[in-house]
Amino acid sequence: MGKTIEGFLKGTRRFLTAGAMLAYSLMPSETYADIHLTPGGSQNIAQAVAQAQPGEAIYLSDGTYKASDGNLNVSYSGKDLTITAEQGAKPVWDLESQGRALIFTGGHTKNNIIKGITFRNGLATYDESLHNYDGTLGGGTMIFIGDSSRIEDCDFENSNAAFSPFGMNYADGGAIDAIAGSNIEILKSRFTNNKTSHIGGAVHVGADLNVRVGDGEDDWVTKFIPSRALILNCNFYDNFSPACQGGGGPAFNGNSKGVVMNCLSRNNRVNYYSSGGLGGGIEVVNSGVLIANNTIYNNDTTNYNSSNNPLGVGGGINLGGYPYPKIINCVVLGNIAKPGSKEISFLQAKKDDNLEASNSYLGEVPDTFNYFTGKDTIQIGQNPGFVSPNPQNAEDFSLRADSSCVDAGTDLTPYLNEYFTAEELADPKIIYYLTHDFAGNPRVFGSKPDIGAFEFYRNAASDSWMNKGL
Repeated sequence: MGKTIEGFLKGTRRFLTAGAMLAYSLMPSETYADIHLTPGGSQNIAQAVAQAQPGEAIYLSDGTYKASDGNLNVSYSGKDLTITAEQGAKPVWDLESQGRALIFTGGHTKNNIIKGITFRNGLATYDESLHNYDGTLGGGTMIFIGDSSRIEDCDFENSNAAFSPFGMNYADGGAIDAIAGSNIEILKSRFTNNKTSHIGGAVHVGADLNVRVGDGEDDWVTKFIPSRALILNCNFYDNFSPACQGGGGPAFNGNSKGVVMNCLSRNNRVNYYSSGGLGGGIEVVNSGVLIANNTIYNNDTTNYNSSNNPLGVGGGINLGGYPYPKIINCVVLGNIAKPGSKEISFLQAKKDDNLEASNSYLGEVPDTFNYFTGKDTIQIGQNPGFVSPNPQNAEDFSLRADSSCVDAGTDLTPYLNEYFTAEELADPKIIYYLTHDFAGNPRVFGSKPDIGAFEFYRNAASDSWMNKGL
């Protein structure tokens, strides 16, 4: 199995072995069929979860599952379940701005699977299951506190973590908040128009948490346990944070770890009222994250002072403090921020920090460009060769045959063991997303990986399946 990944990353076009594809097709979400729900039926999602035994699946048919029908703040521990759409169905879980869909506070593994569901109108509110926790608890749709799950092929729309349930005026993660030692996977999912008042317009991955240790007013202790997230082949669009630390799309802090790979992050905003924001597309602070093969376009961190000078940095990506992430094979273009930091900002960086950024296409020369270890492999320009001359309107970020990004990437094999566990590298599901681009096309087609979220195919203009988005 390792040879399959290595061959792909070194530029040999390979596909999963027959055995791996069989294992991929027999994941738990497709083998269990114990509970089947319909909207407004005799059983809601919370009741089905309470009834389900470990390893069982709950299938949702077409229609809308409303919070007002009891589908709200569902919490369970000690058993892995699969909550998924019926085959061919597109269920919607509408939280009606009353609370979250799911609350996870421990006792799960990556075999706890959420798949194929559209979540709408979530709100980070107080729930009794969070009685023993305090802090910037967000996650308008889901919160993970020291817990794990796999989320795949889901949509997160219009969720809000703008208010903490504990009277604070900020909370993290507009759609998902993963904190205090959580370890989650987010695969081929889409985040649209979510917002937070603090960090991570769409997703926050962090460490801090206050835990109750007694009944007194002051009986709290602060725990600092970094979390981890694999975010693969996802789409972040029009998410928002008004906070200085920001992160319009995904955001990591607190010495957390993870991977953001094969993702499209565009039109996300961070707009702090007094000084602009940080990290319109992606924000990483003091966390070791691999940022690879992403397209990050038209994100915005600007505010303007009285002289109409732009404020805010890291319109595309903001990286603050050691350990700095690695940026490899990315297109970061057309983002809006203070000059010198429109595309990438490395805050507090020094020359001897050895900032690893290579084989990427940037719209401007960053202020810290001379600190990059791979600066000779970075292209600077305004035309990376997208299929559409106006991708903002056409939403086609795939590459033309004459693109300078084709075959201009680098082999990611050396980074696999640093950012993925051995178990993950043996998992057919993870292998699939490592070996396919944002549109689901096998990577690599040519001699080396392409730069950006899309892999060029020579017949892309005539074959309709080749460049369709997620």
